[in-house]
Order: sequence, then C-alpha cells, then structure tokens
Amino acid sequence: MQRTFFFLTFVCIVTVAFAAEKPAPDLFDRLRVRLLDASGAELKLVTEETQRLSYVMQQEFQFKDKKIVLSSCFDPASRTVVYRVESPHLESGEVGVGFQFLKENRLPPMSIDGNRATFSCMRGKTTIGWTDSATLTAPKPRRYLQVSLAEYGANTRWKDVTAMVRDLIIGDSLEFRAGNALFGDPIGGVAKSFSITYSIGDGDEELETFNENQTVRIQFDPKDQFFRWSVDKKSAFEFVVAVGSITLPETLPTFEDAKKRASTVDSPNLNFR
Repeated sequence: MQRTFFFLTFVCIVTVAFAAEKPAPDLFDRLRVRLLDASGAELKLVTEETQRLSYVMQQEFQFKDKKIVLSSCFDPASRTVVYRVESPHLESGEVGVGFQFLKENRLPPMSIDGNRATFSCMRGKTTIGWTDSATLTAPKPRRYLQVSLAEYGANTRWKDVTAMVRDLIIGDSLEFRAGNALFGDPIGGVAKSFSITYSIGDGDEELETFNENQTVRIQFDPKDQFFRWSVDKKSAFEFVVAVGSITLPETLPTFEDAKKRASTVDSPNLNFR
C-alpha cells in the first residue's frame, strides 16, 4: 500500500513537471490551434520552441515568404492558456486563426455569448474567450465514412476485404493502392478489380470500382474540421482557453499579463481537470 502511494505521488510530480515545460502543446490532447490561409488550409509549421523561464511556447508558421509566430502562455492566476498572434496578414484577411478538437468523434455543439464560446465535448467542456473584434465560424459537419462492402478479384472469384479496408480508414479518408500486395491474389493470371460500397454520414450508398494497382482515394477535406476566426481590421489577435472545470474570469488575462505571472511561478499547476 505504501509503495503504491509513493508511486502515484511520483507520477503526479513528473506529470506536472512535464506539463510545466510545455504550456499548451495542443492543449493537452484536447485542442489543436493552427494558423490558416484564406481557403482554410493549415499553414506549414516550421518550428516549435518552449521558453522554460517564462512558460511561453512559440510556434512559427510559414506564409508565402514570411514567418508568423503563434505564442501561448499558461496563466497561473486563472489556470487558463492565453494565445497571441500578430501579423499584417491577419488584417488583410489572408491569414486566420483556427482550432479543432482532438479525439472527438463528432464536432462538439457550440454556444456563443458575446465574445465567449462554449463547446460541449466528450472530455468535458471547453470555453474560449476573446476581446478583439472577430467572427467565429463553425466548420462543416464531419461526414463519417462507412464501408459496407469491399471486394477484390475478377470473374467469379472475389475476395471479401471489407474488414481490411475499414482498418485503413483514417479520420474520414481512404487512400491506398488496391492490388495483390495488399489483398493477396484471389485469382492468378488475370487483371483484377476492386469494388467498394460506402456511404458518408446519412447520405446514400455509393459504389465505385478501381482497376488493379490503381490508387483508391475517398477523402474528407481536413479544412472542414477547423473552427475559424476572421479578425476584423486588426493585425494582432488574442484569445483565452479554459477546459474542464475551469471557468474564464470576467476580465480575460492578456498575453503579457499571463507571461509576467507565469515567470514568477517555479512550477505552475497545469491540471485543468
């Protein structure tokens, strides 16, 4: 019993110490924040660095020939995470700020009250607040790819590969080469085909056929997974995230406030639950 107690204590200490080094790496597997172009596609992440003394994480993104930095910092006073990005491309509308929820089977319902949005997630609610003028839009609903039948073969010799194909689904996408290397050879000496019957969400079933060794692509657009802010005539934007039982304070902390407070704490408590 005593050994178990000491082991659990050690695990808690290591967890807090590790979290202190990374204030908001995808917000502990809950929220993924990215910079997006005007079409909604992710900008390329170039570097990611944590400043241990101030508990600030900086992510550098590539846009055309410019670098744009997205910074985040844990605020020990409110136990929230503050994000900040500054770029003239925000003001022009060429770049937006987006986020998506990780490990959620469905897009969580969103309710907006002024400049605060609350999301009902399977892992507990997430609340996001911002002070600057900006418009938050929800992504398109996920479509949920379902495969009812997949077969590979020719003539009267067909192999049921439904289970194998279902295992190849990543997110709502399929992409693979249909051939003997993947499915085996159900009938030698002849050209084979691959047929798949699938549906997306509540849509009707569709049947598609591919030749042997042809690449099968049934893809969900990853851009449709991002909630997105369009910043109104501002070159800088900040927002604050609270997860679990943590609530946003009436006056939201600024990035500079969070940075100053975090620098005075040796090991901030980053437990959001």
